[in-house]
Amino acid sequence: GSEICDKKRAMWRDLTKTQDLGDTFKVDWSEIERPDLLTSGQTCVDYSSSGPRTGEDGTTGWMFTAQVDPILTLQPKAFVLEMVANAVNIHRGREVDKVVSRLSEAYHVQTKVCKTASFGDGSNRTRLFIIGFHKELSDVVRSYTFPESDKADSISLRAYAEPDARVPESYWRYHDPEALTSFHNPLIPGKLHKIAQRNKGMGHSSNPNAIYSWDSIANCQTTHNGGGQRPALSWKRGQPIDTTRLMLPIEAVRVASLHQSYLEW
Repeated sequence: GSEICDKKRAMWRDLTKTQDLGDTFKVDWSEIERPDLLTSGQTCVDYSSSGPRTGEDGTTGWMFTAQVDPILTLQPKAFVLEMVANAVNIHRGREVDKVVSRLSEAYHVQTKVCKTASFGDGSNRTRLFIIGFHKELSDVVRSYTFPESDKADSISLRAYAEPDARVPESYWRYHDPEALTSFHNPLIPGKLHKIAQRNKGMGHSSNPNAIYSWDSIANCQTTHNGGGQRPALSWKRGQPIDTTRLMLPIEAVRVASLHQSYLEW
């Protein structure tokens, strides 16, 4: 593992029982044992649709293209790279093309934008995956195809929910129903189902503006667990929305298909 945040470095060591090497771009990778599989998810802020959209010209966006250097130095037998799907729209996909082109010198490379809800994670995320198999391997790797979804797009957030009785008071929010903008959008499997809005914009993580139903997938969780909230589990369509609650940490862990040991982190 390679990471600069002290807390994430400690988390890596705790969860994997392996060494963290520090800054990816300061490690002498020529001294590191060649891995069979390398995975990488570089900082995405400069590629996010809600970010500055500066790509490799941004504060951290250069890391996405610069990761090619350590990969070509290490020469792993295979790699899996992940980035926000919006990267294909930044500079007309210039950075994505650069990564794929350079890695294609030594690897059979494929790319695909995947919807996480179609593969078992019940949140509204799409991600770009770039995978590669080293050309020294058997030609059978040329026939690799991305797996098809084995999950129906009917994941319901209810499957991840804690009962209302277990929700601490600090997670409940109270509203004047007449002050909310209500929606009567149809429930579409695999999509967010917004039922009300408190105000314009996203709103603070302590009281997000968007209110979704429990019968859709989850909104993308922000660092501070914001982005959306939901009514009580007992709420039924047509009833006024006067009480909502934030997502609990254990629910966020479940939505991301993480092991419960991640919870304390």
